[in-house]
Amino acid sequence: MRWKRTTGEAVEYVPFAPGEKRKSSEFFAEDGTVSRGAEGVFRLLETSTRGRLFWWYRRVPPFAWVSEVAYRVVSSCRVCAYKFTKFLLPRERD
Repeated sequence: MRWKRTTGEAVEYVPFAPGEKRKSSEFFAEDGTVSRGAEGVFRLLETSTRGRLFWWYRRVPPFAWVSEVAYRVVSSCRVCAYKFTKFLLPRERD
């Protein structure tokens, strides 16, 4: 799993129940804060070496806005986004 390789043991991944549909993934922080969408992704990456993106998300409103729009586009067709990513990064393995 690509995300697990990025975050290592710092994050526990829990799949949604079979057949359950959600508009976005969710990140549950140790302090009880729940983040969704692009914010959740950037908070997840904050647990790894790519945490600077969350800094940008919180402090640069245009970056946050573009990130949320991009997240919605990707989440509207996750299969399409996955195939596009595999095309761009053919050496990546799940």
